[in-house]
Amino acid sequence: VCSGILGAVLYTNNCTIVFTLTVNAYYAAVTVQIEDYYSSSSTTPMSSVPLEFLFYGYITPVDCSAQPSIIGVRPNRGT
Repeated sequence: VCSGILGAVLYTNNCTIVFTLTVNAYYAAVTVQIEDYYSSSSTTPMSSVPLEFLFYGYITPVDCSAQPSIIGVRPNRGT
């Protein structure tokens, strides 16, 4: 993987990353550094953990009308 995802947006209020893969048959990487702090005024994290995702852009089948969706419990979304 040589590049990340251009135009990706991180919404910090609910820790959601939104992006669109614009190239089919292509891998793209997302890396997030998760840090926790003792208080909002702390400048040094108590811990710091890298989290990496690798996405692959599939070609959409012609007969597919349903958009991708995440299934299961998503506690940060309330459902």
